[in-house]
Amino acid sequence: MIPGSFLGRHHLKIFFGCWLLLNLVQAAATGLFDDEAYYWVYSRFLDWGYFDHPPMIALLIKMGYAIFPNEFGIRFFVAIISTATIWLIRKLLDQKDDQLFYSIAISIALLQLGGMIAVPDVPLLFFTTVFFLSYKHFVANPSVRNSVFTGVAIALMLYSKYHGLLVIAFTLMSNPKLLVKPKTYIVAATAALCLAPHIFWQYANGFPSFQYHLKERIESSYDISYSLEYLLLQLLFVGPVASVVLLWSAYRRKPANELERALKFCCFGFLGFFLLYTLRGNVEANWTFPAYIGLMVLSHQYLVTRQHLRKLVNTLAIITFCIVCACRAYFAGLTPAYGIKQDEFFFNRDWATQIQKNANGLQVFFIDSYQRAAKYWFYTGAPTYSLNTLDYRRNGFNFWQMEDSLFHKKMYGVYQGKHEKYFPDTIQTRKGLFLGKTFEDYFSFARVRLISQGTLSGKQNEKVGFQIRTKLDDVSLACIHPAFDTARIWIGAYTIDVDEPIIIPTTLTLKELVDNEQKLSGSVMLQLPKGNYTLRFGITSCIDNWPTINSSVSKLKVE
Repeated sequence: MIPGSFLGRHHLKIFFGCWLLLNLVQAAATGLFDDEAYYWVYSRFLDWGYFDHPPMIALLIKMGYAIFPNEFGIRFFVAIISTATIWLIRKLLDQKDDQLFYSIAISIALLQLGGMIAVPDVPLLFFTTVFFLSYKHFVANPSVRNSVFTGVAIALMLYSKYHGLLVIAFTLMSNPKLLVKPKTYIVAATAALCLAPHIFWQYANGFPSFQYHLKERIESSYDISYSLEYLLLQLLFVGPVASVVLLWSAYRRKPANELERALKFCCFGFLGFFLLYTLRGNVEANWTFPAYIGLMVLSHQYLVTRQHLRKLVNTLAIITFCIVCACRAYFAGLTPAYGIKQDEFFFNRDWATQIQKNANGLQVFFIDSYQRAAKYWFYTGAPTYSLNTLDYRRNGFNFWQMEDSLFHKKMYGVYQGKHEKYFPDTIQTRKGLFLGKTFEDYFSFARVRLISQGTLSGKQNEKVGFQIRTKLDDVSLACIHPAFDTARIWIGAYTIDVDEPIIIPTTLTLKELVDNEQKLSGSVMLQLPKGNYTLRFGITSCIDNWPTINSSVSKLKVE
């Protein structure tokens, strides 16, 4: 850039303006990803919390969709704050070299392509950057004002995604002296006060988010492919072509102050933590998003005085930009879809219309697919329900007041899988084959919570007693009696690496549910092979032998 020229004077406005413009154009031209549709349903039930995530993404979608009721509106504020994130990361640099900074930002393809996707990772990245900016001021001057600002930043970070807890943990690890500073506790108190509504929501609903993230995932044995896939995806997401240079530069940078030390702990702490997490199972590559802040700052500070590596990064940025342009064209449908039926952003309206046509005017519900239900709802405008069975997992549809209005309705159920005997209709769509069936009298009790009272154990083929606590609201209670008194409570027993459970009946029926909260005693015949199981409770639904999922997990031991 030539000093004094138009580009030299306005390069910041040009760079960030182009970054935002590309995000907005991409947002308008690309169909919704599955999770985006699900988060759009979040926004239909605006609340202080949700089963899977905190509420920030729902609020951003709600505001954008109120202005533009389409895909563009869902992503509008997400595109804005993703651009603002890059602008704030630049403010974290003590020694600024804008041309180098632009090259580093462009070299990270995911920052460009992911900058318009309405998922919790984007507000998490934004508010994590806000946190580090406030932390920079806090360590320089731990005033009450800076303490409160930092506490608010922490709360907003945690309202975006729970991974913010790792940011806090790694920051404290980088600077343990914070724990003996009185102002640190003003930060903590401010954050706790701001988070109080969300914490109360979690308490009132049995802490479902923590149950899910920490307990409810079915155990799997370790496979080396989990770790190898994680490492490969991190290299692709950080780069794809500049990943080694950026990671090496960030690693080589010796922190010059408390901020850089915290950024380094968070950058490599996130990468290392989730590498270890692969010992437990698959890791989503986007979970390391907050690491990119430290990656950009530390690599920039290391490369600013190294001309030979700077030239390499400039070249790699050009290559990355060309790759990103090709991907943008593909996402926008400007290139052939190559027959890939499962690409989430293609054929959405066609698929939903085909399902709606087969339903012949009936309201549709999906079995074991909150994402399909959400997408169908968005692209047809018809409210849709996901019936979550013991073959699946709990999600927001277990909590929202929807199923109560469906009782005794004639409905059309849609399923994608291998259970043709339950679903006689076949629906061929551009997203693959679906199965369907008309249900004359719909009913389910997914909103009834069954809480296990500890580990269940007993001998094979013998009857064993158990206790559960039940929680349900007045509306759900009114739906039970007398029409569904005989609906049974079931147990789903899961083994490692097997998602589909063995389902066995208990002696309990819904006739015993006579109050909003009570404790029930029942028994079950352990007709299971000897071994250790994960256990869930479910309740009979309108699909024969497919109970809904109504509990978190506990342990079962058959001797």
